[in-house]
Amino acid sequence: MAAVAAWVLLAVAGCNRHKFVKATYEEYMMVPMMDSSADSLDIQISLEYPVSGVEDTVKAKIIENLLFAAFDVNYNLPTVDSTAVHYRNDLIEEYQQEQEDYANFIGDNNIVMEGNLFSWRDYVNGYFTGEEYKGLLTYVVELERDRGGAHPNNTVNATVFSRTTGDVVVEADLFNEGYESTLSELLGNHLSDALEGDEDALQAVYPDVLAANGNFEVGKEGITFYYNPNEIAPPILGVIAIRIPWSELSDILKI
Repeated sequence: MAAVAAWVLLAVAGCNRHKFVKATYEEYMMVPMMDSSADSLDIQISLEYPVSGVEDTVKAKIIENLLFAAFDVNYNLPTVDSTAVHYRNDLIEEYQQEQEDYANFIGDNNIVMEGNLFSWRDYVNGYFTGEEYKGLLTYVVELERDRGGAHPNNTVNATVFSRTTGDVVVEADLFNEGYESTLSELLGNHLSDALEGDEDALQAVYPDVLAANGNFEVGKEGITFYYNPNEIAPPILGVIAIRIPWSELSDILKI
């Protein structure tokens, strides 16, 4: 029977009722594949979410959208912790079923395997950046998913919210019609900065694919677009973050 260790921490930041106040749901769980195996499923979840500082309807909308950003599934559950637990339980069930099927295949075919071939890792880290800009809040989700392959899948996904309505803000809400070509040019201009001038990395970027992708963060200094592994460059370069100052965007900005 699987041994399970888990805990939940609720940490509230901020005390001013006019301030955007957040709490953090945290959980860690290690699920061994079997009693005699070193293989396991390692789950870590850390999610910030609003508790006050916005209207209740706005808060509910932000929470619904950030949970979808974190888990890519809408469970339609009322709280962050119930959603996280549902996600965790689904993951455990998937892990145990897939590893049982794989173990049966190996046994049926008399295959001898060595090493931790059945270990999975699933880390979800969601947080507000803390840089509010013109009533806009950014929520970043860092994901690390390892399903026993050669390389884990590490991604960064950002979602921008209106603090007034709780709605997700997309590029078309920020920029005037026809912004695409100008924005692509600016992204290209700042690519070298993002790669710290590494010529080998610059040469590795895929040609003619650099464009706004909807995965962006807003802050006091400017807007940052995130490109996940294999999106504009080989996975070895990891996540590429390109920042453009607001001053360079004035001709296409709507806000």
